[in-house]
Amino acid sequence: MKHIHIITFDIPYPANYGGVIDVFYRIKALYEIGAKVHLHCYEYGRDHSPELEKYCEEVNYYKRDTHPSLVLKHKPYIVNTRADKALLENLQKDNYPILFEGLHSTHLLKHESLRSRYKIVRAHNIEHIYYWHLFKAEQKLIRKTFFATEALKLKYHESVLKYADVVLSISANDRAHFQKYGRSVYVPAFSPDIKFPVNQTEVGYGILYHGNLSVSENIKAVLYLLDNVFSKIDLPVTIAGKKPADKILKKAAKLPNVKVVANPSEPEMLELVSKAQINILITFQSTGIKLKLLTALQYGKHCIVNNEMIEKTGLSNTCCIANTPNEIITAIYKLHSLPFGAAECKERQRVLSNLYSNTKSAKTILELL
Repeated sequence: MKHIHIITFDIPYPANYGGVIDVFYRIKALYEIGAKVHLHCYEYGRDHSPELEKYCEEVNYYKRDTHPSLVLKHKPYIVNTRADKALLENLQKDNYPILFEGLHSTHLLKHESLRSRYKIVRAHNIEHIYYWHLFKAEQKLIRKTFFATEALKLKYHESVLKYADVVLSISANDRAHFQKYGRSVYVPAFSPDIKFPVNQTEVGYGILYHGNLSVSENIKAVLYLLDNVFSKIDLPVTIAGKKPADKILKKAAKLPNVKVVANPSEPEMLELVSKAQINILITFQSTGIKLKLLTALQYGKHCIVNNEMIEKTGLSNTCCIANTPNEIITAIYKLHSLPFGAAECKERQRVLSNLYSNTKSAKTILELL
């Protein structure tokens, strides 16, 4: 029986945004193939979760220190704020392998007392590139400055990965980047078990964009769609996700065909995804894999995406690709009353099951230990 410590940047349940979806379903998949997971969660605003105790031998919580002065330190803020001494004490109680979730959780990666331990880092992104895109998307000067300096710190801090035995990359593209630090293995994103709603081939209702609506990248995408697509069509549109930014709320309120659903639960979000006739997902940065895309492909019907959303994912044949406002509008009117065919559904299931099998990926991780 293999034991493994997993250090997470946040409490990974409920699994209601990209990063924690990957983490939660990895924990669940490891448990289901017999691994004994010792979980360590940094907390800041999410409740302790009894659900995690179903899949873990133990669950430990540590307060994330978000004091503003830590912005001035040489280490990245996302790393420095996850540095609880009690975590090291708990890790030193045994000699089990350690999985660090994201560069966020690598404060102890090169600690002298852990040098002999087998250490894995799950890279959710090439973080400095991700933060540089956040810098470009942000308009508020203070946040823009933070993202720029954080990107530079993360670029420097990334070299800590040479102390890991292996980096688990979330895309083939990222794998090539991380090979310079040693062994890099492509392990696809974990997501809810592959299953498709029984009503998937029925004609749905309206258009959906979903995502974390407080993140700069998504705010930029939604505002772009509101200005250039949703305001030009007479079909019903729903925008759903966590903590909608004021800019989204104000702009959406001016369009009679658009409504915003704030902070839906996981079941509510899946229902929105499955009932929509079209899921639209665009991005202006092609880092990692967008887990909301996997959700839309599993539970949704027609999916309209741009090139950046599906770059090097192997999923281009499962979506309708449209890159300009005119192309998106044309695709909407082509698909809005077209049933999602049984053959398309079957092919999508085949592709997803082949590329994104949680069990297969969990076995890959255990084989590395």
